[in-house]
Amino acid sequence: MSASKDLCLVRDVKLRSSQLGPVLVNFEHGQLKKEDVSKLTCGVYASNNLSNICTIAAVASDGDVLYQGDVPLEDRDLCRTLLAVRNKKTNKIRLIETNHVMLSPTIGSNHVDQLSSEDRKQAQYNLSHAFGSKKAKRVADQRARMEVNVDSVKDKLSSTVNDIEVKEDVLRSPEDDSFTKLLPLCNRDAVAPADVYPISGLLKTKELESLENYYTQAIDSDEFKISEKSILYQHLSQKIATGNTKLQALLLYGEALVGFCNIQRKDLKECLKKKQFLCSFSEVLQKRISKEFLSINGKSVSRPQSLFDKAVLHIIIISLHVGAFKLDLDVLARSIRDIDLNRIRMLSRAVGTVPVKAQSAAKNLVMLKVPLPSPQSMIAFSRKSRR
Repeated sequence: MSASKDLCLVRDVKLRSSQLGPVLVNFEHGQLKKEDVSKLTCGVYASNNLSNICTIAAVASDGDVLYQGDVPLEDRDLCRTLLAVRNKKTNKIRLIETNHVMLSPTIGSNHVDQLSSEDRKQAQYNLSHAFGSKKAKRVADQRARMEVNVDSVKDKLSSTVNDIEVKEDVLRSPEDDSFTKLLPLCNRDAVAPADVYPISGLLKTKELESLENYYTQAIDSDEFKISEKSILYQHLSQKIATGNTKLQALLLYGEALVGFCNIQRKDLKECLKKKQFLCSFSEVLQKRISKEFLSINGKSVSRPQSLFDKAVLHIIIISLHVGAFKLDLDVLARSIRDIDLNRIRMLSRAVGTVPVKAQSAAKNLVMLKVPLPSPQSMIAFSRKSRR
C-alpha cells in the first residue's frame, strides 16, 4: 500500500475457477425494495443435465412468486466483473471475480390447471362467446358443429361391422367374368401353343368342314378375290402353306368376324333381316356368329362392348393359329374400325401373348408361347363404352 489512504496497489488477482463464486443478482422487471431484501429466500441448485450451469432460485416474501435464472460456470464474457473487498484493519483489498444473473418470474406447474384437449377447446369456445366479436363467435360455432366424437363413431362402426355377415364365396377372388366368358376354351397346361386355344374350341367340326368345302370350290372361281378382303386376310393368307385347307377355312372365319366388327351398330337390326349379312358363304357359320356375338331380345338387336371384345379376341386367336402364333397388332388395328391400338394391345395381353423384342420393322409384334403368363398378369377387361 502507498502512503496515501486513497490509493492502493493491486498485487494479485484471483480469477474464479469452475466453482461458483459470489453472484450479483438483478431482477428482470425492476429493482428489489430494501424492505424485501431480508425477506427474500435464495438458493443455488446444480443442473442435472448440464454440468457447466448452475440455477439460482429466489422466492419472494409472500411465497407465491418464484424468480429463477441460470449462471454459466464457463468463461464466456469478454469483460469480467470484480468485487473489491477491503480489510479495515490492514487496509488491504482483495479482488474477487463475481458471477451475475438475471432473475425472471417463473410460474410453477402446481399453480396451473392441467387441462385436457377437450377442456381447452371448451374453454376457448366459452372465451370466444364471452369476449369475442361476432365473427369470432360465428367461427367458434362452426368449429363446434364440425367436431366429431371419435369414440361414438368407433362404437357405431364396430356395431355395424358385427352385424354384417360375410360369406366365404364372396371372399374368394373369382376370375373376372369378362375373362372367363369372352375367351374360348383355354388349356393353360398345354405344352404346345397350338393346344392352348384348340381349333375345336373355335369352330365345330361341321362348321369347319363347311368352310373347307366353300374354299375348295371358290378358290378356282373368279368370285373369290383376295384383293377385296381385309388387310388382315391379305397379310395372313401369304403365310398359309399350299393345300392347308384347314387354316384357310379358319382364316375365312376370322374374315367373317372382321366384317362383323366393321358393321355399324345402327345397321345391325337392318342387316339381321338379310340372310347373308354376317357370312355370305356359310349359313352354318352365320348362325354361329349371330348366336355368339349378338344380343337378340325379340325385335331388339344389339352388340354390346363385351361381345365386340369377344369377337376381337377370337380374331386374335385365329390370327395366331394362321400366323405361326405371331401377330402384328398394327395390321389388325388397320383392319377393324372403331377400335384403337391400345385396346387391341389390352385384348392381346388377355389372350396371353407377350411382346416380341425383335429387330424387325414390326414394333407391335406379339407371340403366344407356353407356359402362359399367370392369370394375375393378364389385364382385367374394361366394360366402359367406346367413344
